[in-house]
Amino acid sequence: MRQSCLKFSFKMNTIYIVDDSADQRFLLSFLLKRINPKYELVVFDGARALLDMLSRVKENGADYPQVIFLDYQMPEMDGYEALTILKSKDQGSAGYVEVPVVIYSSSSDRDLIQKCLESGAFAFLQKPVNLDELKNLLRSM
Repeated sequence: MRQSCLKFSFKMNTIYIVDDSADQRFLLSFLLKRINPKYELVVFDGARALLDMLSRVKENGADYPQVIFLDYQMPEMDGYEALTILKSKDQGSAGYVEVPVVIYSSSSDRDLIQKCLESGAFAFLQKPVNLDELKNLLRSM
């Protein structure tokens, strides 16, 4: 068992979805609810809103989500930049460093996928997200 899991509390049915597209947030939410209607989904329209929420969670001692789904291509701050902040060693005292992050994108560029995985992403999903692939990913966590 990893030590950090003992220090931080994770809410096992809460999933954060970060995407600038309302349609994509809706589609991913729909698929996740089909897998498990009990999932509590929290949606964000950008990475800054996610980082603000995680700061508040840390300050208040609340539970971190089970997983974060993070769109790669967003304005202002893209998913890769947000991922590097989330997984930064400087954030080591923050519980969200341990939260699995799944990057999803319409890109199938192998170098991009490898870059995200090497930077700490748990997985990389290609849009449109497949229901069976999503089920298998959640089972593997």
